Amino acid sequence: MPDLRKRSWISRLCNGGLLVIACGICAGLLLLNICFRTHISQKEVVTVQVSLLRSAAILVLTAVAVVVAGLLPQKLQIPEKKCFLIWTAIYTVMALYLILNVDTTLRDDAKLVHLAALDFLDGNYDKMAPDHYMGYYPYQTGLMLYDALVYRFGKNGVTPFLANFCFVLGIQYLIWQIADTVFQSRPVNLVTMGLSFAFLPQFFFILFVYGTIPGLFFMLLAFYNGLRFSRTGSWRRMLVTALSCGAAVILRKNNLIGMIALVIFLFLRALEKERKGRFLTAVCLTVLCTMVINQQLLSAVEAKTGQNLHDSMPSSLFIAMGTDLDNNQVRGPGWYNRYTIDTLKSCDYDREAAAKIGWQKVAENLKDTIENPARAFRFYGKKLVSTWCDSQFQSIWSGPMERMEQYVHTRLLRSIYQEGIADKLLNLVCKCVVLPIWLFASVFLLVFHRKNRDWELFYLYLIGGALFHFIWETKSQYVYPYVFCLIPFAAFAFVQTARKCAGIVRRFRRKK
Repeated sequence: MPDLRKRSWISRLCNGGLLVIACGICAGLLLLNICFRTHISQKEVVTVQVSLLRSAAILVLTAVAVVVAGLLPQKLQIPEKKCFLIWTAIYTVMALYLILNVDTTLRDDAKLVHLAALDFLDGNYDKMAPDHYMGYYPYQTGLMLYDALVYRFGKNGVTPFLANFCFVLGIQYLIWQIADTVFQSRPVNLVTMGLSFAFLPQFFFILFVYGTIPGLFFMLLAFYNGLRFSRTGSWRRMLVTALSCGAAVILRKNNLIGMIALVIFLFLRALEKERKGRFLTAVCLTVLCTMVINQQLLSAVEAKTGQNLHDSMPSSLFIAMGTDLDNNQVRGPGWYNRYTIDTLKSCDYDREAAAKIGWQKVAENLKDTIENPARAFRFYGKKLVSTWCDSQFQSIWSGPMERMEQYVHTRLLRSIYQEGIADKLLNLVCKCVVLPIWLFASVFLLVFHRKNRDWELFYLYLIGGALFHFIWETKSQYVYPYVFCLIPFAAFAFVQTARKCAGIVRRFRRKK
């Protein structure tokens, strides 16, 4: 870690400001997760419940786990590679059981992109017209091409599930390597593995064929290579970082948040490193590569299909939907309510006219917020809770749903996907994993952040996600990557806390 005294005042100021913001957001979301839990029904109706007793019990169990982990002898810790292979074997058995016992029927946006991909392979481009789904959301073009690529390996509906499973294993490997790069500690690596494989929402997202999983894989690949570049200055690492960012944004536009976080991280390093030119080059290359790849992709598809794909759904409509104090009747505050589609249709698909209406609505929403602070507080408070306090992150809701003719074929899966006892137990298990992640991610910032500077990248990612979905249309499924990426830092704080607790216990025993 660079000597803080030798860093420029700009670098120290940026670091201090970032720390304050990250502490506020992380501690605030921890507090919300202690107090509340969100339940999302099969019809995507959001309900918020008080969760103080359940959270208290989980925190007590966490405290016991910390003490026990601290007292465990070092010789009980198995080699990292062997541990990863064991977790992978267990995960593989579970994934095959899940994939082979569900229907491959898709629904909603995933189905529409899937159908567009199949038509694209057949040379039919009707679904890319301005009044069709791909015309509404041309930024889904990258995801459509990914689906088309996957279906070249087999149009069997199982193929995209298997692809997701492979990417999930890649994500688990990358989060382990990120932890090893940042902390170089075997105990931290083992805890990181345990938390990442126990993070069950990611497991159930194997059935969510919507770019989230492969997008996160490439985002983590960019983060990992960005960290390696910050240490070595390798041109190869720089190039892989830029290309990975481009791939992540192609698959999911929300990954622009990760790209921006990475660019800011590299810029902060440029303020304190000797080879400033190389870091500034990395910043420019990452931005240009992401922009060029996306623009060239759209241009190539436009040339092939004859459709205009550069006129997307206006962003103002999403902001208007996410900040409308009246948008709390359909699902949850700031959740999707068809405002974007309905407004675009009412303008006869004129993007400029729709954008103007959107910005007018945003101005009205801001005025309502200023004039009705109590109502706005309730709206945004519940929006935060509904977004961040669902320990399943809609991973079960995103899976098979019987009322949508998506069937499962075992009693256990029916209980999970039809809101049975297994679903309730799963929700509790997810809470037992997610709440400690929030707890120790907050402890890391408050107590251990000086141990390593690489935290800036991942907490920048969290800050970007929190601010973005505060004003944008929201869903809890959108925010799972930000929480997952905190695992290495939560693992470090867990290990350090366990060691301190073990030291206290041993001193107490010696005194007796």
